[in-house]
Amino acid sequence: MAADLIGQATAAGVLLEARDGGRLWADKPGCLPPALRDSLAAHRATVVALLAEATFGPFRKPPHIPPRARAALFDLPG
Repeated sequence: MAADLIGQATAAGVLLEARDGGRLWADKPGCLPPALRDSLAAHRATVVALLAEATFGPFRKPPHIPPRARAALFDLPG
């Protein structure tokens, strides 16, 4: 499920980034359809874990997104 959600975000042109404390960041959160945003919120912990561990393939952890170019998607405690 988490891999599918990351794939959908990527297809929408949005890079997701796992942050310390279980936070999920996106470079263009406004480009996420509401249903996908809700699904990411519901499965945030799993998505963050997959992003934090991914080192290869289409789910490779993206390069660090500069603070001005990112926005908190779900800035919630882990």
